[in-house]
Amino acid sequence: MRTGYGYDRAEKDFAHVNVDRVYLDFSGSGRVERGQLLAPGVLRPGDTVVLLDARDLGAKATKAVEAAGLSIEVCDPPPQPARVGKPPKFDPDPEQDAKIRALWLNPGYTLQYIKDRAAEIMGEPVERHQLVYRYKNRHKR
Repeated sequence: MRTGYGYDRAEKDFAHVNVDRVYLDFSGSGRVERGQLLAPGVLRPGDTVVLLDARDLGAKATKAVEAAGLSIEVCDPPPQPARVGKPPKFDPDPEQDAKIRALWLNPGYTLQYIKDRAAEIMGEPVERHQLVYRYKNRHKR
């Protein structure tokens, strides 16, 4: 049987790990759940205690678990969600700036061609509004 244990963690943190049951303790709990986990009859020799961090269980409890014939598995923490917020600013270095400016000011190139080439030069997508903001309008009115 695989049993998860976490200190200052949430049950959803164990969603990416295959465990049958999860015990959770928090800062003010006095580690009551750890005591229940290590109580006689809860775990049998050959069972596995799954941790997200080796420090969650504590040094003395880790030694007690290993002495009881249980194995400890430390898994990677859950993947962090992607950062949300403002995208990075369009800020080419002087060499990139000169190349993109030459493309932008040449009336023979289509907008799509300029965006594609600018994206190749920058290594990230470049949109029309970024080019207009930096280099102004392409054609004189």
